[in-house]
Amino acid sequence: MVLSYLLALLLGAASFFSKEFMEKFEKKKSKFTSFTIGLATVYVFLQLLPEAYQGVPTYGIAIFVTTLIGFSIFHIGEKLISKYEKKPKLRRDLGILHLLVFFFYHTVVGITLVELLETKLLAGVLFAVSLSFIYLTTSALFEELHAKKGSHILSKRIISAGTFLLGVTIAEVFHINAELLFPALGFVSGVLIYIVGKEVLPQQKASNPGYFTLGIMVYTTVLLLLNYYGLI
Repeated sequence: MVLSYLLALLLGAASFFSKEFMEKFEKKKSKFTSFTIGLATVYVFLQLLPEAYQGVPTYGIAIFVTTLIGFSIFHIGEKLISKYEKKPKLRRDLGILHLLVFFFYHTVVGITLVELLETKLLAGVLFAVSLSFIYLTTSALFEELHAKKGSHILSKRIISAGTFLLGVTIAEVFHINAELLFPALGFVSGVLIYIVGKEVLPQQKASNPGYFTLGIMVYTTVLLLLNYYGLI
């Protein structure tokens, strides 16, 4: 489906240009990030997790194990990289592992996108647009961990952005079982919950409660209206 590839390109572009976008609007960084985290919080709890919950009849409570996995692998990976900052060889090895996790995550997002588009078109479009907005202001986290001397960050960014297309291609060619949509949604939810926690909870990070609240209110209204009219 052409639409799935176009939306994957949107996701990739948002992820790739995140650093430049945040640098251009450096003075408004806290406002953009706070608004986006508010949006991400709403999208996870009012859309992604409820959709993943629909898989409970098939998988039982195990459906949320994927949420735990998504959260845990990003948390553990980034903590280990930070812990071994002064041990270059170990940090490099951990950095490669973290990159592979990122690539896997983006591939899962691409597969999930195709499955959502096939299930309910607007839900799939909303998934891509919502995540693109989130990636545009938070994918710079990738830069913080990997933009070191000799790390070839440009090639890593290109490959990372391209794995959305890889996920779409896998789903389109191999026709992934629709039942796998639910654990995939759980996994994506776990990663986004981690991103929300990383950006909001640390007290030393600048945040803007007003814009966070605005993001919550705006996207809650949007999702409630779309659900009320049965559009998603």
